[in-house]
Amino acid sequence: MFKDLSENIKMLKGAYRKLKSYYYYNKNFILMRKKIAEFEYDKISMENTFSIMANVLCHPNANKSIKYFDDLIAKIDFFVIPKKFDTAATNSSKPVSNTIQRDKKMKSVNFFINAPIEIYIFDTLWTVFLSKIDKDKQLLSHNVYGNTINMSSLFPNEDEISFESRVLFNRYFTKYSSWRNNAFSSMEKNYDRKNDSILLSLDIKSYFYSVAFKFDEIKRYFENHEIITQISSLTNFFHKVYSAYKELILPLRKDIETLKQNEYPLPIGLFSSMLIGNIYLKDFDKKIKSLDGLIYYGRYVDDILIVINKSLSQNYTNQDILDSIFVKTDILKKDKNSYYFVGYKSLYVQSNKIKIIYIDHKESRALIDIYNETIKIIPSQSEP
Repeated sequence: MFKDLSENIKMLKGAYRKLKSYYYYNKNFILMRKKIAEFEYDKISMENTFSIMANVLCHPNANKSIKYFDDLIAKIDFFVIPKKFDTAATNSSKPVSNTIQRDKKMKSVNFFINAPIEIYIFDTLWTVFLSKIDKDKQLLSHNVYGNTINMSSLFPNEDEISFESRVLFNRYFTKYSSWRNNAFSSMEKNYDRKNDSILLSLDIKSYFYSVAFKFDEIKRYFENHEIITQISSLTNFFHKVYSAYKELILPLRKDIETLKQNEYPLPIGLFSSMLIGNIYLKDFDKKIKSLDGLIYYGRYVDDILIVINKSLSQNYTNQDILDSIFVKTDILKKDKNSYYFVGYKSLYVQSNKIKIIYIDHKESRALIDIYNETIKIIPSQSEP
């Protein structure tokens, strides 16, 4: 796969263009934009870096290459980025104000991998080849919306990978709005057909940290595609990268303490984590798609929307609904006050984020109309 030095340089530069383009549109993560600017500051040094990386790909088992990989891994660290803040409770005795609360307490954080730019470029290249497997094996269905590969840009000529295209992932806003809108659209159509619907919204707790990804099972995840053997040198390198990230955040994250030695969380900030995060749940996707009465299923990474054609009695509870739809079908199992995913021992439903809406076709359609008029996202109105 990586025997031709000039071809390696072409692929690495193509991977870098995809990395740079992604962060051109993703303006929130200024730290990555800084890395890219520093990398391009010295053009001669940048070209030399590509040459070194290409040579390492040609001879991954040479002592010099092994030392090069080890030196990169030794520089891995992490960024701590705020995720959520506690907000003050609404006080009806006080007037509504535009004053910003400035003493919010941090509720949770995310640990983004902080690595040399070379690791991000190698990772983008690895992700491109894993995406080829995704395409060939059709691992992911149209039900998956978040962090999906833009297949038409990456593979404009069907089987041939385009390293000239700058696009790797589909645009966030377009896919996110489709994911939400399609769920309510399916409920509306079912209501018009005079059927009752249940909308269930579930969230996987601390998903990227709770994934128990196993590199020794990567052939199973990617269904024994021949490319896995061809890119084994990159895979072995990222086995070490994932391991280094795990060791760094292990003392700081209780949610990964249950992972075994050969199980890894997904490093937030790597493109491979975005793709693998979807592939990891492909068996779960198949289970959901086999549910009786299913009229919509959409998953945006770890956020799940399901619409079921089903009528309920007046005495139902949220637990009754979850038990009848998921527990009895062996998709979820109850563990005290939580639910975990069968086949994914470390993945739990975020209990406080479970939302269930029941639409009775004999009652008013006001809820559906409110969504269409005030909440529905129209992508064309927000495109730059």
